[in-house]
Amino acid sequence: VRGAARSRRPPRTDRNPDQDLLIAGVSLGGNVLLKWLGETGADVPRQVRGAAALSVPFDLESGAKYLQTMSKYCIDDLKKQMKAEGEVDDQWVQNGAGPVAKNYQNWTIAKKGLGINFDAYQVAAYAAGPQFVTVPYSVLKDLINPDGPIAQFVK
Repeated sequence: VRGAARSRRPPRTDRNPDQDLLIAGVSLGGNVLLKWLGETGADVPRQVRGAAALSVPFDLESGAKYLQTMSKYCIDDLKKQMKAEGEVDDQWVQNGAGPVAKNYQNWTIAKKGLGINFDAYQVAAYAAGPQFVTVPYSVLKDLINPDGPIAQFVK
């Protein structure tokens, strides 16, 4: 797919004509993959046995609300974690986990929720190191596209 995304050519199937192919695209690559599949239609090489495109896991209509929801959950959870450790600087947490897109650039998709990584010095003193919050999908259920790839994890 990498070659297909760059050159807009279909994946090579002549090297191993009997090998099944599973194709995946992420973000822009997912869009390119879906475009290629749609345009190719029934002429997709027979070796292609499946395809998956992964894009932003949120419904764009609800997208305007996601920062508020993520921020509220993360701030509450960070404060709870820090109280257990003995020290909380409310202003630091509010600034570093506030509803601003740049605060939520480092994340991972996990089975239990979106993992939000806060760099060292973002929400606490450097000595505290990086901080991590898992936002359960149940908290995000109103934001997740029910037809999207992570909808299966929402309970």
